[in-house]
Amino acid sequence: MPRSLHILSLQWTIELQNGSRMKTSNPSPSISILLPEDVSESHNYGISSYWKKDDTCLLQISSFVRESRAQVSAPQRLSEQIMLQKCWRPFDLPRKPKGCETAAATMVTDQGFWLVHAYFVWPSLAIHATISRQGPLEGCEWALDSLASIRPGDPNSDVFSD
Repeated sequence: MPRSLHILSLQWTIELQNGSRMKTSNPSPSISILLPEDVSESHNYGISSYWKKDDTCLLQISSFVRESRAQVSAPQRLSEQIMLQKCWRPFDLPRKPKGCETAAATMVTDQGFWLVHAYFVWPSLAIHATISRQGPLEGCEWALDSLASIRPGDPNSDVFSD
């Protein structure tokens, strides 16, 4: 597999059986995710943002590592996030990462933006992801697929094997 140096971490490129090329990214030291090779990324203030050129779909990821006490559940985190606005409805993620609790909700704004809030919770790690897009989410399959690949750990370890 080819590899290249990418902001203090190794970045791997993987070619899937269908011919699409994927790369690993490290939104934080505690997270690894697979993304399409043509996705751009930015990391600022603990939030990682991912997008494709000429598309309005945006994936953003942040995380929290808990070293003591029990982790707050994914449904509780989601409930606290969306409680202020009553227009959210449950969203069933089409694909989910293995080994974690998940919860997601979606809404459409008055301006036609689709929003998805999702939480992925392991015993010592909570990940908050948002997907936003001007127009329907059908153009965000790459973001939903990428969320299914999210794992705790370093992209240079064997986190993507089953």
